[in-house]
Amino acid sequence: MRILIFLVSFFLIFQGALRAESIQSDDPVLFRLNGFELTRSEFEAIYRRNNVEHLIAEPKSIEEYLQVYIDFRLKVEEAKRLGMHNDPGFVRELAGYREQLAAQYMVDREVTEQLIVEAYNRSLYDIRASHILFAVGEHAHPDDTLSAYETAMMVRERALQGEHFATLAREYSDDPAARAAEGSDQHPIRPGNAGDLGYFSVFNMVYPFETAAYNTPVGEISLPARTAFGYHLIKVVDKLPAMGTAKVAHIMLMTPPEMPHDEIDRKENQIRELYNKLVQGADFGELASGYSEDSPTARRRGEMNPFTSNRMVPEFIQAISKLANTGDFSPPVRTAYGWHIIQLIEKVPPPGFDEAYVSLQSKIKQDSRSQLGERSIIERLKKEYAYEENYAALTPFYELIDESVFQANWNAEVAANMNDELFRFAERSYTQQQFANHIADNQSRQNQTDLVAYINATFKRFSEERLLAYERSVLDEKYPAFGQLMQEYHDGILLFEITDKMVWSNAVEDTLGLREFFNEHGANYTLPDRIEAVVFTTTSSPVANEIMQLISDTSSDTDHTMIMHTLNDGESLPRVTMVEGVFEMQELPLPDNVSTGIYGPLQVGGQYKILDIADVLPARPMKLSEVRGQVISDYQNYLEKKWISSLRETYHVYIDYEVLNSIKEEW
Repeated sequence: MRILIFLVSFFLIFQGALRAESIQSDDPVLFRLNGFELTRSEFEAIYRRNNVEHLIAEPKSIEEYLQVYIDFRLKVEEAKRLGMHNDPGFVRELAGYREQLAAQYMVDREVTEQLIVEAYNRSLYDIRASHILFAVGEHAHPDDTLSAYETAMMVRERALQGEHFATLAREYSDDPAARAAEGSDQHPIRPGNAGDLGYFSVFNMVYPFETAAYNTPVGEISLPARTAFGYHLIKVVDKLPAMGTAKVAHIMLMTPPEMPHDEIDRKENQIRELYNKLVQGADFGELASGYSEDSPTARRRGEMNPFTSNRMVPEFIQAISKLANTGDFSPPVRTAYGWHIIQLIEKVPPPGFDEAYVSLQSKIKQDSRSQLGERSIIERLKKEYAYEENYAALTPFYELIDESVFQANWNAEVAANMNDELFRFAERSYTQQQFANHIADNQSRQNQTDLVAYINATFKRFSEERLLAYERSVLDEKYPAFGQLMQEYHDGILLFEITDKMVWSNAVEDTLGLREFFNEHGANYTLPDRIEAVVFTTTSSPVANEIMQLISDTSSDTDHTMIMHTLNDGESLPRVTMVEGVFEMQELPLPDNVSTGIYGPLQVGGQYKILDIADVLPARPMKLSEVRGQVISDYQNYLEKKWISSLRETYHVYIDYEVLNSIKEEW
């Protein structure tokens, strides 16, 4: 990160120093150094980028800019001479930057933009849905997958014929939450949700489920939607404008599942009595503190922590959707936990598109939907590189690979003599043996799944990884801007490393050299004449005179803070401010022979200042310990200038002054 920050600031100077693919004969070389050449047009591009206001520059400015660039190239060439570009740390860091930069080329940006717009449009609504899950593994045998799908279609037909979706969920769903669970000493009775997932919004569910839910009209049931968990039937129950984030208070009377009916009736009567009190003007917080059985929130006058729609029971969300103004409260609401009265404190709606853009982009990168952009790239690359598969060569693996692969014990030697081509692209061929080695190298202990599905999925990943790896390897050739930026990263990292070695760290670690530098330049580190004082400031001349009088009337142990409070007492805006400390004399219009005592009012701009000076501190040389940071900075500048001078003596720098003069004449 430290190097990245340095590179960003550095590229603001040299961005655009990009090597041309070919140097035209009418583009003469301005500067040569150790095999590196910079043409006239390249230099002008650099200079133009850093004069964004397009002001006419003095010829000297052009020359100075060229010298700055030459210094940069000298440092990079010296780093290469020292072999720093071969250092393993440098190689790893550059590879890391390459991976980050390449990632931008490995997704379909048009698809990504479509996903951002889609996610934003979905974020404007909260959906309430129920589902029935028919569990089937992601790599299950096709027969098992088909069986789950057919069961889902059968249950869907029954629901369409009028059977209650909740009843079908309790009977068929493989989601354990759909059915009730008996209680124990450690856990209360769980009533089961009959498939009801409550309200949710974008990114709250896996992408295929989310898509099916948002594409299903309210009151209707989706076709089976496939996710990694299996097939889902989704019934959309409600769709509301997005709540965003809500903060509410509530009064709650608990009605656990095991509570007798007469007790539940008593609670209902009690909550309605409390509601009537609120209607008649009672204070919500006082009633919550006195009657709510949710003890954590009762201690806070009923206030709950802020939440989004997917974090609260659906009855709450429905009630909040009907509360428009701060302070509005709902009629009694029944949930699985009891009776509630809900008061709105605040609603923070979802952000607008521009405000949400970066956040949505980040979430999409971390979400499974990001694979859509990669999938689009893969399909494009298959066409571009004439990708071909030999399905017949994959068939033997169905016999060669057994269940040992799920224990990470499969041995690729069983495929030692298999060298038929499995797939090819861009005149590259990949064989059965390479695939066998890939399986052996990447096998891991895992739950056993269908072998055919496992082999197919592994082959798909293997072939696509090779395709993407090849694309990453040729980005420099396909996209000149990529190669140019990678060269900038290469040179920028070298610049950072060698400057750190020769200047920055050297200045910190060379304590003897630092001391000698300080001794030679001690006159540059002097404290000026100063005063230790309390300074009062006001914009009112009468108040300034009043301050003078109050200070003069008190003893030597003046309570300056009390004076300030006395003058500001009862004022909505303070009339007086006070600062105590050490000040340089040049900061204030003081007489030449100042001494301890009271001075003022001194008019500075539109303000009046009154000083109570406790001590006068004459100018003196500073100690190294007092100014070490500044001395290190100055020593670094000294070392860098000395180093640059040495480099200019070591390397031959060629400048074509005829070309330079022609640039100066044009600018």
